[in-house]
Amino acid sequence: MAKMESRSEMLKKLRARMAERAKGRKDPDEFRPPKAKDGEKLEFLYRVLPPLEEGDTCKGPPNGVAEKTMDLWYYENGGHFVNNTKIECPRIHDKEECQVCQLGFDLMEDNDDKEFRRSIARKYLARSFYAVNIYFLNVDKNPESVRGKVMWMNLPKTVCDRMDECVNNDNVGDAQDPKAAGIFFHPTEGGYTFKLVVEKQGEYNNYERSDFLAASYGPLVRDSKGQPAMEKIQEILDRRFWLPTKFQPRDSKKLEEVAKKMLDREESGGGEGESEEIEASPTKAPTTKPQAAPKTKVTETVSEEVSEPPAEEAPATPAKATAAPKAKPKVTSTTKKEPMVEEEKAAEPQADENDPDVQSILKGLQEDQ
Repeated sequence: MAKMESRSEMLKKLRARMAERAKGRKDPDEFRPPKAKDGEKLEFLYRVLPPLEEGDTCKGPPNGVAEKTMDLWYYENGGHFVNNTKIECPRIHDKEECQVCQLGFDLMEDNDDKEFRRSIARKYLARSFYAVNIYFLNVDKNPESVRGKVMWMNLPKTVCDRMDECVNNDNVGDAQDPKAAGIFFHPTEGGYTFKLVVEKQGEYNNYERSDFLAASYGPLVRDSKGQPAMEKIQEILDRRFWLPTKFQPRDSKKLEEVAKKMLDREESGGGEGESEEIEASPTKAPTTKPQAAPKTKVTETVSEEVSEPPAEEAPATPAKATAAPKAKPKVTSTTKKEPMVEEEKAAEPQADENDPDVQSILKGLQEDQ
């Protein structure tokens, strides 16, 4: 009998293989924009679905209902990447103390040098992402692989900014020049379709040309009389996901170990040299796409991309980290400021019949599509 490796050696190799396999595991419910090629423009039309309220039917919890009411239309999330493995950050998810983030705050506390603070923020502070439930319109403009599907998506910063702007905008424009304003996700009274435009800029996706189609204002689905199709709308809403279940539980013990290791390296003067091994967010995030999607152009583009972090734009300078207070910060000091939501009744804009996107949307909103 050939000499067999020891049990401990076998276990070490097995765990390494399992960890490697886990890196490429993809959530079939998550939409990640494919990585655009040179000169390519990818477009997707979807509606952001309203935030879940306690007791709403949804996918995720054991009993199939939302555990509590969401504060906003998104679920803020983020984590630290250690050797390409993500550890969820309690400061971002739960507004509780994170040992790694706190170490970063402590290191920045008495140092006003912008470059130093920027470097520390990039390395120690977890980066926020904003997960939302979305419904892809069942129209020809969308790839067949996503038409009519409810999925969840971590919004790129550019897209999240567009939605913030809409919520804080009171100007609905007029029939000739409608503007997206206020609540954009109401399923019956009226919301707006979002047009996600993905183009390549350098090595990253660029979403600058993405925006709401203001002339698409209307219910999520219309019946043959142009009224909200209540049964169909409810069926779509029941397919939303309870977003907190899409992320791993927080591991305070692991974060404590990582923070101690990073502090030891800082004190020994080797912190900068280890930045590739332990970092708050990846410096380059290849995009991915759910498994088992039909063979379409989108699927072919995405299937080559396998990565843990969500699709993103070129890394931005973490401005909020540079503005940390000099006194020892609280763990919520860098959380995203919640947009002010004011109640308003938007006048329904008239669709521009010459806009092919709007024509496609209005056709797809019919219940029999």
